[in-house]
Amino acid sequence: MQNKKPDYYKQILEIVAKEGKRPIPIGIILRKLSNKEPGVDKNIFFKNIQSLINSAQLVKLRNGKLVLGYPKADVDMTKIYKGEIRINSKLAGFITEEGKEDSGYFVHKTNLGGALDGDTVEFALLKMDSPGKDLKDAKVLKVLKHAKGFYVGCFKSDGEHYQVETDDKKMYLPIKLEDTEGLTNGTKFLYTVTKFTDTEAICKVAKIIGHINDVGTDILSIVYDNGIEPEFPDEVIDYANKLKLDINEEEKALRKDLTHLDIVTIDPATSKDFDDAVYCEQLEDGTYKLYVSIADVSHYVKMNSCLDLEALKRGCSTYLVDRVIPMLPHNLSDDLCSLNPNVPRLALTCEMIIDKKGSFLDIKTYPSIIKSHRRFSYDEVNAFFEGKDKLEKDTPEIRKMLQTSRKLHDILYTMKKNRGYVELEIPEVKIIVNEKCEPIEIKLRETGTAQSMIEDFMVAANEAVTIEAIKVKWPFVYRVHGEPKAERVEMFKVEAKKLNFKLPAGDLSITPKSMSNWLINNADNPNLDLVSILMLRTMAKAEYDTKNIGHFGLASKNYTHFTSPIRRYPDLVVHRLYWMYLFNRKAYTDDDRKKLVEMLKEYCDKSNEAELRAIQTERDVNALKFAQYMKDHIGEEFDVRVSAVTKFGCFVELPNTIEGLIKLANLKDDFYTYDERNFQLIGKKSNSIITLGTRFRAKCISADMNERRIEFEVVRKL
Repeated sequence: MQNKKPDYYKQILEIVAKEGKRPIPIGIILRKLSNKEPGVDKNIFFKNIQSLINSAQLVKLRNGKLVLGYPKADVDMTKIYKGEIRINSKLAGFITEEGKEDSGYFVHKTNLGGALDGDTVEFALLKMDSPGKDLKDAKVLKVLKHAKGFYVGCFKSDGEHYQVETDDKKMYLPIKLEDTEGLTNGTKFLYTVTKFTDTEAICKVAKIIGHINDVGTDILSIVYDNGIEPEFPDEVIDYANKLKLDINEEEKALRKDLTHLDIVTIDPATSKDFDDAVYCEQLEDGTYKLYVSIADVSHYVKMNSCLDLEALKRGCSTYLVDRVIPMLPHNLSDDLCSLNPNVPRLALTCEMIIDKKGSFLDIKTYPSIIKSHRRFSYDEVNAFFEGKDKLEKDTPEIRKMLQTSRKLHDILYTMKKNRGYVELEIPEVKIIVNEKCEPIEIKLRETGTAQSMIEDFMVAANEAVTIEAIKVKWPFVYRVHGEPKAERVEMFKVEAKKLNFKLPAGDLSITPKSMSNWLINNADNPNLDLVSILMLRTMAKAEYDTKNIGHFGLASKNYTHFTSPIRRYPDLVVHRLYWMYLFNRKAYTDDDRKKLVEMLKEYCDKSNEAELRAIQTERDVNALKFAQYMKDHIGEEFDVRVSAVTKFGCFVELPNTIEGLIKLANLKDDFYTYDERNFQLIGKKSNSIITLGTRFRAKCISADMNERRIEFEVVRKL
């Protein structure tokens, strides 16, 4: 009987463990093992090493050295849990148990069990000691529901064999296609998963997007990968094309004729859809009458029509660097529902009497017929306000109306600030692209009085229609914004103080007024834009809900979205509620109202999801174009500012908001360690501190469009 050959797993792990986090060469491990056990079988030793690497118990670094990996452990099957798993770019999983808010469990990539980002899973704990760890180690036992069943990939083929490189790097399962017809090397395509296993995904081609080198394919790939459909179904297009403007006697009887008023639209110069128009006059008693007229989209988009269901599916319009993906087909968004100049349009008008303190004295909302007498751009109105353009081609009445509007804007703005409106200085980026959709300039978007004025008028209308609905106790859809959590405020205090942001001593009251005062008292802080971003991260996410908790950021007790039904579904729902409960109640049955009310929560939930989807798509496209832009600037030096600090380095930001990473290895003046408590990096030799706001002269060393990632290295500290 042959003696069983020895293995060295335990001894190898002990040797590596004694090194702590310091990498150790394989040759040193062999030498130390040989000192303990003469006559080591090198063949078995190297096989053991490879086996430990394959099982992730050892990690092999790029330089060939080894560090301790993830320990092997048995599963505790005495209790099975359920939760949602999120997976990061390194394929580490973090599970939030059902009914909990924060993730409490860590899943190593070897224990994912085929689970993908966002999946609902069953899991169990591992039998291992985790002293000092915030998260308990777990293993996925079963995927109960996959969060995503579609992905975008690039087909790579040498003629005999193929592979699919998936854009979403969190899709780590190998892809097996049911059919490769129409795919050639370099084709980008959308695929759906027909079957998941622990080891692969069986998929079919859903749509060919284009070749990887075609203009626009890069952006369309992001659009499809985020679940946004850029094209409308034929059925919806046919339905929309049949709709016409018909202002018949019945419509005239229902609506107030406002075509005599010098109503105007004021929008960006590049806008094609105009869903809001304004008119303002000052009355004899010194009060102001403000008309905010909004396109009556609900007249055309009937509830549960194919057009309505498609609008609900989209939830909102998505605005990208080279295109708009609208919520409604173009003949509606750019024509019938757009308040284009010099043509009659159906609208809903909120008419407000506002006193010199900015308070509402009277509110009326009604269906109307309007005619925009002028299509202004923000630039034109700003130039008029600044005295650079006298608008001599416009009538004296329109010029007077604009000046009156500016006076009311000053009143509304002061009122907002007095009640605690939290005005954050968040820079907006503008990406200029050429005909090939290549970014040629990235700059900050400029804003002026005209933009602020229209924003204040829309806020006033949104508040006014909400107040009206609350008085008569209708079921309603609100735009709500909750108070920030205390722990987030504590983190904000730590970070903001590093930027010399002065805060009152003692416990801080968390109200819109107090946070607004913090900003006012630090108006001269050179890092106020960075503090504003920190404050934005501190706050809760605004969303739609059927319960009114107020809007913290606006310091408003009553708020909704009423003013953009062309591009936001909740605004359309608010319009329907007004029609069913106020404008033409007799035209609807109690059953009609019941059906609408029963859908309100679902409308809110789907609109919240759609908004997040659109925001993520816009960010992804911007990140792609940032990386593409910086590819032409590799090797160049820039003045940058630290915008975030992590255990693997720090993120830095250029003045035009482009952000990139400086890895620890590229902080070459010292060996830095991460101080987790204070969110900073500390140099081992020099005690030099890198924290939020630290400024560097840095060189761009890489820009990866596939990863949408930019990297810098430090030239010197500023």
